[in-house]
Amino acid sequence: MPRTCSWATLWVVLALGSGCYFEIEPIDLPSDLGVPDLLEDASGRDLGDGPRCPGGGAPFHVGELTEAPIERWGAEALEPLNASPPTTTVVLDPARVVAGAASLRLDTRNGQAALLYPKTRDGGFDLRKYLYLSFSITADNSAPTSDPGWQGAQPHVLLVTDSKSYIELVPTTNRIARTPGTFDRVTVPIAGGNGWSRNLTGEPDLGKVRYLAFTFDSWGQGFTVWLDDLQIGPGEFLDCAP
Repeated sequence: MPRTCSWATLWVVLALGSGCYFEIEPIDLPSDLGVPDLLEDASGRDLGDGPRCPGGGAPFHVGELTEAPIERWGAEALEPLNASPPTTTVVLDPARVVAGAASLRLDTRNGQAALLYPKTRDGGFDLRKYLYLSFSITADNSAPTSDPGWQGAQPHVLLVTDSKSYIELVPTTNRIARTPGTFDRVTVPIAGGNGWSRNLTGEPDLGKVRYLAFTFDSWGQGFTVWLDDLQIGPGEFLDCAP
């Protein structure tokens, strides 16, 4: 049977390989040993303790979609391209905000423009269990060259399966201010109704929504739209796009 040894006999153990052993008190190791953080997925996103996507990775956004990272958002001028060049951009604007750190600000020199999420058009969102989109919005379309302002009721909200299949939700009355002021809260039922008409093109599939689009149309050229606190509900939507 092996026997315990004193530290004084350590050299004997090492040299002769005796059958004694040492009882060593446990010690606390530092938590940071230079090992990469295990709470991080392959894309470098910090997983933290928040919600996980089905594959275990971190979602791009949780709940509100109008916060950083803004790289998921895109902005495009739409036909007709009546400005040269029809410059259209989207940035985060901390100066006008309802929730979080900033709102999205769309600026265009064109008469028609859109916000796209995601701009890569490969979201693959399953929206079948969700009932509405809600967001806060204000705008500046006050330039005299834009008289008389917005062309028809705005904005239009699109849920796009592909270029030939999408749902378009259109308000029965205009929901965007012409001059910037306080944000208006807007709720868009995905099934339509309550002030929104639902138009189908092709064979859209709510289980395979590749991207969301918000389109805006003015009689003139050049306007700004601020969009904030965009939610898909009820519940907490996770952007778990590949």
